Amino acid sequence: MKKLISILLCAVLLFSAALPVLAVPSRGTIVSGECGENLRWSLNRSTLVLTISGTGDMTNFSLDGAPWFPYVGEISTVKVEEGVTSIGSHAFALRYLIRSVELPESLIRIGSSAFTYSILESIEFPSHLEIIGAQAFYNSKKLTSVELPDSVTMIGSEAFAQAQKLTSVNIGSGLVNLHVTAFKGSTKLTTIEISPENPNFCSIDGAVIDSSGKLFIYAPGREGAFTVPDCVNCIGESSFNFCEKLTAITISDSVTSIERYAFDRCTLLETVEMGNGVLSIGENAFYECESLASVNFSNRLESIGRMAFRGCTSLTSVELPDSLTEMGENAFNGCGAVSVHLGEGLTVIPKSAFSGCGSLTDIHFGSHVTTIGLSAFSQCNSLVSAVIPATVTTVGEYAFAYSGNLEALYFMGKPPAEAIAMFFMCSGNFCIYYNEAYAYAWAPNGENEWIAAYYTYPIAPFTPEGPAHHDTGDIDGDGTLTTTDALLALRYALGIGALEGVELEAADANGDGVVDTTDALIILRAALLGEQISAE
Repeated sequence: MKKLISILLCAVLLFSAALPVLAVPSRGTIVSGECGENLRWSLNRSTLVLTISGTGDMTNFSLDGAPWFPYVGEISTVKVEEGVTSIGSHAFALRYLIRSVELPESLIRIGSSAFTYSILESIEFPSHLEIIGAQAFYNSKKLTSVELPDSVTMIGSEAFAQAQKLTSVNIGSGLVNLHVTAFKGSTKLTTIEISPENPNFCSIDGAVIDSSGKLFIYAPGREGAFTVPDCVNCIGESSFNFCEKLTAITISDSVTSIERYAFDRCTLLETVEMGNGVLSIGENAFYECESLASVNFSNRLESIGRMAFRGCTSLTSVELPDSLTEMGENAFNGCGAVSVHLGEGLTVIPKSAFSGCGSLTDIHFGSHVTTIGLSAFSQCNSLVSAVIPATVTTVGEYAFAYSGNLEALYFMGKPPAEAIAMFFMCSGNFCIYYNEAYAYAWAPNGENEWIAAYYTYPIAPFTPEGPAHHDTGDIDGDGTLTTTDALLALRYALGIGALEGVELEAADANGDGVVDTTDALIILRAALLGEQISAE
């Protein structure tokens, strides 16, 4: 055994002796190489200075692809000599020890992620620089201010985003393209100044406004309230995104639209005073503004996008104007709403519009609503009862499902055409109360149950305060005079159709107490020719 071990040791020693000896550079050794077609790099490992020399553009690198990457901990200063026209992508990314950079006047472009995660405290940009790429200075940990020359025409996405100590930015007159996320998440940035000579952008109180009147960017570190200037006609996409110190916003009458994600996750925003010029609110516009307690909507507002106010847990009252005609899915999902007033303009309550509003106790539907969408009011566990107007013809699946305390829905009109599992998992005491004027539709044979597909619900009649009423001629109660109303009157007059209660009353167009073909003709002329119905 000992002889075998001795033989193995000898073999190892002989093999090791045959291997070449790897030279380890001393601290004073200069290492160098190429970094572009006509560029070279040289690192003095004694002085910790990296020098880039030559002419033309630097190569664009992958995150760890720069040739000096193996010496990442040995570079303190970067000197880029005259003649170099660009700094490649990821050239100095993650170089935590680089404390100073010298850039030449010949430099035109700084590539994407070139200095991301740097610890530079300051940098002087050359006077011929034109382009600052995406994430060029992303998450710069110590950079406090930025002065950009008039030559800069483009600032890419997240170029100075998440810069933890950045407080001020000054931009020259040449800027043409500015990405909305350029300063996103730089939570100490309070000042953005743009040269008054710039024809494309101006700055007012921390807001950047483009030449079309769109508010483009708001300094994310500014605290307190902000009033949108009268020169603004649009609050742009993500313009206030993650402005976590904004507490109140007043929107001038000049603004007509609030684009998507405009105030996304402004977590301290409490109040929104909306001018009456606003016509549209984009999707996710106020998403998860968890402190938002008060919104005064424009009285000309026409549309609210999907998830626009989702997760606004402090918003206890929603008063929508009559001008609103369109609402996106999940618009107020998960809000803290206690009361909801839907206005007269909405005809469709979309999917999950108020789903998960656990504090909701009061819903006021407008008189023109025809459809309550899928899960529109599901998981509203404080809701005990609601009144459904006679205009509603369709109630989507699970519309009120999983609302554990819901005991009563009062239907003012006929049974909805679609209402399969709309009350699934509601209170054990749940009951549908139908307007006794429509007993023939709900319980034609005196039944006390209503069957929707494979679900059976208990029903009971009620007499509404101020009996249900249809306008003269509006037999089906949909709010408009149509040929359908005329046909209903004609079928009754010919003895082949049934009308009762408020429907029969509405069919008597001439007010003579009898529904006949004359009434059908009057309603038809009103539907087709717009003639007014005047009962005698």
